[in-house]
Amino acid sequence: MSKPFTDLDKQYGFPEGLLDSVWRQESARGTHMVSPAGARGHFQFMPATRQEMMEKYGLDPWSKDSQVAAKCAAIYLKQQIDRFDGDMLKGLSAYNAGGGNVNKAVRNHGGDWLRNMRPETQAYGREIMAAIGVEDRYEYNERREAGTTTSEMDEDERKKRRQILRDFGKSDKEIDAMGDGNLMGGFFLVLLMILVGDKAEAQERSSQVSVAAPTQNRVVTDPALASVLTSQQPVQVSQADATPPLPTPAAPRQSAPQPALA
Repeated sequence: MSKPFTDLDKQYGFPEGLLDSVWRQESARGTHMVSPAGARGHFQFMPATRQEMMEKYGLDPWSKDSQVAAKCAAIYLKQQIDRFDGDMLKGLSAYNAGGGNVNKAVRNHGGDWLRNMRPETQAYGREIMAAIGVEDRYEYNERREAGTTTSEMDEDERKKRRQILRDFGKSDKEIDAMGDGNLMGGFFLVLLMILVGDKAEAQERSSQVSVAAPTQNRVVTDPALASVLTSQQPVQVSQADATPPLPTPAAPRQSAPQPALA
């Protein structure tokens, strides 16, 4: 059974199920439409942001029509993710707490920014990311390393991972070029964290991951993952084992505490 809003997920470049997860987090899929803080609707827009959305796009985020509300949420969430250079975790946190507050936390605490947000925001983005399958992929790898998976489980996981990469815009040719060992191993987890925007965790995990080069019968560490994301070319590792570090997040643009619609 497909999740709601998958057409909007695809239109705005989100992984499938992202808007449904935000909907569940914000209003329990339309069952709690008013918050004590004054936010309303399926996706819990504050009055000022609602007014900006209506003036700029002619759409009402407080609409009882969940498709209209989801369109507003998609526009606003995409703006927040773009604002933080594609970092999904920061974008989701900005949707919850405001981009200015995320900027302040990053400016004051660097890579430890999330721990210095309010508890609700700390949980918000990670719970949504877990709902779209990120945590399940880690759990599978732990079981695979322990030797407790079956061939049926492996094939089902392989299909899920390929579909996740397709949802992020990767072609079947690019996925094939990764090699099955990388697709099913730690390489995929590092790549996935970059794709969803948690680059700090990706940097930490990359130092712990051995990755099989798809065209060579040897194992290297820290391959040029950035090439997968920027040049759209298959992963290549030189004979000299040149291993440039993972890209670090660019500093977010400074802004006022209340993010304006762009």
